[in-house]
Amino acid sequence: GNVAEAKTLIDRALEKGKPLAPRLFKAGMIYAKAGEPGRGRKLIYQALSKNPHFNLLQAKVAAGTLKGLGARPANVASRGNAAR
Repeated sequence: GNVAEAKTLIDRALEKGKPLAPRLFKAGMIYAKAGEPGRGRKLIYQALSKNPHFNLLQAKVAAGTLKGLGARPANVASRGNAAR
C-alpha cells in the first residue's frame, strides 16, 4: 500500500478524540513501516500502555514490533497487569 497516504489517514484518525489502543497500534505499525521507528515505537508503546491485552494477536505483534524497534515491551505488559 501507499505508506504516505496511510500516515495522512492515521494522523487524521488520531486527531479525532482519544485514540484507543487498536488505533494507536495501527498508527505505530504504519510509522514503523514508513521508516520512522521512533514515532512507531512511541505509538505502539502508548497502545500497550493503554491496554496490553487490546487484541490477543495484535498485542503479541505489537510486543514483537517494539522489541524489533529496540524497546522493552515486557515492562509495559507487566505495568498493565499490576494495575488490575
